[in-house]
Amino acid sequence: MLWKGKRMNELSWLQHRDVIWTFYRAANAYGSMMKKKFVCGNLLFNPVEIQILEHILIYSREQHNMKWYANQIGISPSSLTHYINDMEKRGIIEKYHTSSNKKNVILQISKEGTEAYQCYVSQVKAFFQAICKELDGLTPDAEEKLVSVLNLWANGHIADVAHHQEELIRITER
Repeated sequence: MLWKGKRMNELSWLQHRDVIWTFYRAANAYGSMMKKKFVCGNLLFNPVEIQILEHILIYSREQHNMKWYANQIGISPSSLTHYINDMEKRGIIEKYHTSSNKKNVILQISKEGTEAYQCYVSQVKAFFQAICKELDGLTPDAEEKLVSVLNLWANGHIADVAHHQEELIRITER
């Protein structure tokens, strides 16, 4: 395509290309890492399960329901339910309900889950400390902007995934 006598770059619409491509690279690396399991004693964890543990550790006193956790982590409530049920069977977390509402499931980490999480931290602490050292150089405004951009990125992809999950295609046998 020609524009003003010059060949138009096919990606001219995409500003901040290096940043966007770095997001994609990080997302791809994370997707590949989803196949990795962290070994802690006799327990295995994938990255989403680690995120679930971290959110329960931080927010368990606030007694949020599972839908809230799913939203915070960026997965569907049905996916969270699958993870939670599996983690409960493995003795990593415990489920409770409030005395006023049996449908309101409250999550707590078991003793075994806490020990396994501490084992995970010992494996990844240096990696995350290096990232935090880089982030320490950001001003509060720059950090806020970065969080905002990452949330736009995540929310756009979450909405896209949710949309595709609801789409049904009839299967026909041949």
